[in-house]
Amino acid sequence: MLQHKLKSLVLVALLLTTSRMHAQTAGKKDEAVIKARIDQFVADFKSGNGAGFVDIFSDSYYSPQKKKGLIQSIEQMAQNYRIDYEIQVDEIKVDQDMAYEVGSFRSTLTPKAQGDVISESYDFLDVWERESDGKWRITKAMKIKKEN
Repeated sequence: MLQHKLKSLVLVALLLTTSRMHAQTAGKKDEAVIKARIDQFVADFKSGNGAGFVDIFSDSYYSPQKKKGLIQSIEQMAQNYRIDYEIQVDEIKVDQDMAYEVGSFRSTLTPKAQGDVISESYDFLDVWERESDGKWRITKAMKIKKEN
């Protein structure tokens, strides 16, 4: 009887360990997917691809109407400025269909014609969710301006 209970406990422990290892592997894969989404977001912003830029945000964060305005803004910005944008990701943590990302970013807009360079730096925290289409998108975001 005792041996049977011990075998059962060992089996449960092995199953839990395997399940946890699977969850960690899935989490690492999701972290890589989110990192790739961030890299694409940066590339889209730098190139003035407004539609690509807004795809990282959930409709629960920016409404479709607001996204249309952002697309136009990004495209117009790219016509008038050379955009330098860098994101430093310090941490991404995934728990099933939710995740968060912590880091900082710096944005520098250099006029293509005349004018002043605009430069800003922020620390940020983003909350991500895997949406019904399978894509990870930002549902909440907080940023704190750094002094330059």
